[in-house]
Amino acid sequence: MINKTIIRVPIQMSIHNTIHVINSFNLSSAGIIADLQHTMNGLGEGSIIKSLTSGKEWKVIKRVIFNHTTDIQKVFASESTIVFYLSFGNMESKQKSREEILERELQNIFQYQLHAIGEYSKPELNDLLTINT
Repeated sequence: MINKTIIRVPIQMSIHNTIHVINSFNLSSAGIIADLQHTMNGLGEGSIIKSLTSGKEWKVIKRVIFNHTTDIQKVFASESTIVFYLSFGNMESKQKSREEILERELQNIFQYQLHAIGEYSKPELNDLLTINT
């Protein structure tokens, strides 16, 4: 299980179609996973997102949802999803995780599985991305 600390992040989007990178990491079983903050109606499968800083690009593979929150997570019509299965030692931990995921969604922070285009790298913390439409 991945242990994360929830940090309140102010929405910094001032330009339509801008995405703020809150966090990103590599999972051996799933590849690049990124916490992305945006105010759009989801990031559709196959969408290309590009760093405003480096010019690097990633393709959106799926929106990540979790087995213990599938009934309450926001999923946009344009998104395809993949379910990550987490296990918990007790009900309190499971409930805390549910609350943290919902809090992040209230801040428009969603997790996505990405594929790097060109050079393999994950998006950088606090980078701003745009979606190629």
